[in-house]
Amino acid sequence: MLKSSSKKVKNDQSLSYSKIFMKYFMERKKNPIQTPILIFMFLVTFTTSCNSLSKKDSLPENEEEVVEQMEILASNDESKHMEAIKSLENAIKNNPELAKNEEIQKKGKKLFKTISATCTYSIEEPKTEAFAVEGYSEPVKLNLDCKELDSGTIVPIELKAVDSVRFQSEFKIPTPEIKMKPKNKESVSFLVNALSMNKTQNKIKILGGSFYDDEIENILSKFGVELNRTIIIENNEYAFQNTPIKFSSEYARYVDRLKGISLVSKIGSERMEVAIGNSGAFTFGANSKNESMDLLYGHPNNIYSDDMGTSFVSIYCDGKIVRFNELEKISVTKKTNEEVILTGKLEDREIYFEEIFTQRPDDTIRLGLRAINKEDKSASIGFRILLDTWAGRNDGVPFTMPGSSGKQVVFDKEVRFTPITTSIWETYDVDGDGEVFLRGIYLGDGVTPPDELIFSNWQSSFDTDWNYEIRPEVSVTGDSSVIAFWKPRTISPNDSILVSSDYGYVERKTGINFELKDEKKGSAYLHFDLNSQGENEFRFSLESDKGKISSEFPDNKIQFTNDSKPRVQRSFLLNLFGEGEMKLTLKDEKTGKVYEFIAKLSSESRGASPKLWNNSFQYPVVYLSDETGLKLRAVLRDKFSNQIITTGVMKENAKKDGKYFYEALLEVNNLEGNYLTEIEEIE
Repeated sequence: MLKSSSKKVKNDQSLSYSKIFMKYFMERKKNPIQTPILIFMFLVTFTTSCNSLSKKDSLPENEEEVVEQMEILASNDESKHMEAIKSLENAIKNNPELAKNEEIQKKGKKLFKTISATCTYSIEEPKTEAFAVEGYSEPVKLNLDCKELDSGTIVPIELKAVDSVRFQSEFKIPTPEIKMKPKNKESVSFLVNALSMNKTQNKIKILGGSFYDDEIENILSKFGVELNRTIIIENNEYAFQNTPIKFSSEYARYVDRLKGISLVSKIGSERMEVAIGNSGAFTFGANSKNESMDLLYGHPNNIYSDDMGTSFVSIYCDGKIVRFNELEKISVTKKTNEEVILTGKLEDREIYFEEIFTQRPDDTIRLGLRAINKEDKSASIGFRILLDTWAGRNDGVPFTMPGSSGKQVVFDKEVRFTPITTSIWETYDVDGDGEVFLRGIYLGDGVTPPDELIFSNWQSSFDTDWNYEIRPEVSVTGDSSVIAFWKPRTISPNDSILVSSDYGYVERKTGINFELKDEKKGSAYLHFDLNSQGENEFRFSLESDKGKISSEFPDNKIQFTNDSKPRVQRSFLLNLFGEGEMKLTLKDEKTGKVYEFIAKLSSESRGASPKLWNNSFQYPVVYLSDETGLKLRAVLRDKFSNQIITTGVMKENAKKDGKYFYEALLEVNNLEGNYLTEIEEIE
């Protein structure tokens, strides 16, 4: 056993203080002037000695003092644990022999005796309504019963989410796991901040936790004291019984306005379908890897919420704005297994509107909006679509613009743009593998690009029917949506307009892929999905064996950057001019690797022009002919009013592949909207 010398040190120091006082009084008699100096010397000596004493008093030097610090660690007063750990670290540093002291080990093992307990538990869920992104407004109660332990004994446990559940952390933010130290046979509370609308995803595991932090285990092990404490929780997986049927309390307020909507039809393919409600409500859903999923919120598939109506169509007519469900005499007609039409009439007007849902051969769903003016006067009519987007298990998802010519591709804030910026947008599940879920497509045969699009926060945009002012600082990842506008156009008496957009469920294909969207117009995409392998800049050249290719890149030298992301996902719009089979050759300028694609263009129409175009460039119109010497003019008309916008004489180019190419470049500065191209013979 180690002997303490602290008393001897203290006595010696006490004697030295007495000598100083004695010297002080003796010198004062001889020389009073030196008194202040002696006082100063005494204060310095006293202060230094006190500091030395303080340090030695806090440093354990024998087994009793070491055990005393261990007792602090064994207590529940965590505020003193760090100080005790430091004291023990200093003790073993100054006197390594303490680590081998058998008496310390014996008493330490008694303090931290082996515990093995099997516990059961019960959980009491709040009686309040649960919401997906809010969980419960009141705490959940848990009670442990460990038979081998006394009542009131602290039992450390960990709660871990198996899937979608999130707890509230000590910092009041959602977390998938929390640590707790409830007392045996006493109730403890915790907060649940998020639950899934899919009951199977609301499971948690209750696990026996660690009694002590790693720092405590480490310092005790240096003294030969090992912690052997095991807590086993029987039937440790628990599924919350109160499954949310609404996304949030805010959603609940909105959904109450949508009561009375019922499902009337579903059409689609094995991959994607649209569900249609009796009042014009609609949602998209998909099937992938034998799993059903929502592409728009509320798709009725018994997975998440089945509340249709959060996506809707608005109609503008001569200054009056209504939602489709506010029209009179709404009827539903299922023309075929691939097409459903809803028709309604504007109150006090002879103007009718249709929502037309069509399953496309490429597994996409086309949403057409038609206005029919049966009056004897013109009407100004426009459309707006609000899509309440969803991806995988997330309602608030970011968007990508893979076709954007700008550097930013992923968007998580509100933003306004046009199809010229990108003719496709996509959602993806950030918690998944980056798979694309819903793609909005504004290019293709019969598709009418909208005049404007907005990535918006749904809760803000749902309260609006037409105009929407974006707030660039507002995040869409809490609750995302897309707004598409077709601005008002003048519709003549007994005339109609139709605008259409396509939506698809897409699984990206790794590599570089070509997609022909319109065989008549020659509209196509070049999709890049590459592993960056540390590359931040990409350069490709594109050529064709015949015809002509037009793109946003001069001389079709495709260049783009990656911004240091591990995965590159970009899509670029191409316009192909020609007929029949056309071979495209893409060359990677860095590696020399060559890719070849075949485009089969229609021979029905020999006139071609891009479906979407950037107004900062001249608009190309091309015509193919077997004859030379033709005199032709290109005419650009407004699609709805038929008014001529601009014209240009077409010039004959050199013969290529047995055809004569005639081309005009039209000035289209400051033009917006949808246009038709005509080619006329000049006499």
